[in-house]
Amino acid sequence: PGLVDIILEMDSIEGGGDKAITESRHALEDIEKRSDVSILIDLYNTLKGTVEIVRAGPNLSDPYNRFSYQFRLVSGNDRFEDLDTLRRKEQQILERSRGKDFETNGKLQQQLAMVRAEISTLEHHIIRKLITAMIRTAPAAQRGMNALARLDVVFSRAAFGCEWNGKIPIVGNEGRIVVEGFMHPVLALEKSVVAENEIRTDASNGRQTVVPVDLKIPGKEGYKGLIISGPNAGGKTLALKSFGLAAIMVKLGLPIPVSEVSPYVSVVVDYFHDITVEVGDNQSVKAGESTLMARLNACSSLIERLSAPEAMDINSSKLILFDELGGGTDPVAGASIAQAILEKI
Repeated sequence: PGLVDIILEMDSIEGGGDKAITESRHALEDIEKRSDVSILIDLYNTLKGTVEIVRAGPNLSDPYNRFSYQFRLVSGNDRFEDLDTLRRKEQQILERSRGKDFETNGKLQQQLAMVRAEISTLEHHIIRKLITAMIRTAPAAQRGMNALARLDVVFSRAAFGCEWNGKIPIVGNEGRIVVEGFMHPVLALEKSVVAENEIRTDASNGRQTVVPVDLKIPGKEGYKGLIISGPNAGGKTLALKSFGLAAIMVKLGLPIPVSEVSPYVSVVVDYFHDITVEVGDNQSVKAGESTLMARLNACSSLIERLSAPEAMDINSSKLILFDELGGGTDPVAGASIAQAILEKI
């Protein structure tokens, strides 16, 4: 309604009165009945070739006129014949003034001022008409932009999959993750950039390559938990995060990057309704928490959230990731705490 009032007010300013208001209402009703595609085609034809970008000239913020630009109505393409006529007339007056004492020639000054005033009035009229056309079709243009954004996201996902050996996963609701040779996209991107700069070489002569990780959780038909152990700097946390990343990529509709794409090997990543990650600790010095207490409080909050009635849906799958569960204390006590938390979950 606000846009309609603006349109009606702008049309009434043109001097049409009640007739202009009636025509505007009919135009709006016609737009509502037409498809977005035809509306946008008409808008494109209305705006095509009407505006050009020119240098704005030196100013205080850009004294050398390197970055200042402005929009100007296009001339010389028969879109605005009256405007072109006035601009040619302005140029003729300027040419006639060459070689003369223009400042003392009052007649030429008066003619130039009148022509420029007409140009300004006509430009304002044309710009107002163009703005009115854009306001009338604004809802269709917004819907078109939304559709373009969705298409751009779809093509971006496809481009990601083509670039990084993406595999379209089989998605179910049984809590399964089966991915052979998962390639972490961040590490793969870093490897690609470094390889282009020829900083790394092959493994035989010092090259560091990205090692793919096999992810496997059989879901409801097998074990429901997976414990990863091993030495420091062995890739445990990376493997843990890879499970969560694969699950999130499925929720975002992204292909799963793998080391080799084979038509005989399928990738299975089910849809997890809830993905919970507990990595590191939120130790609060102000609250006087130790590392162990911070971890226990975080685990307690997580278990409490999982025990809520709304979280007890048996048809929904949950993925819970713990990093260094039971850490912050001696190994025996930490193992007992970790076992108790896993059994409770």
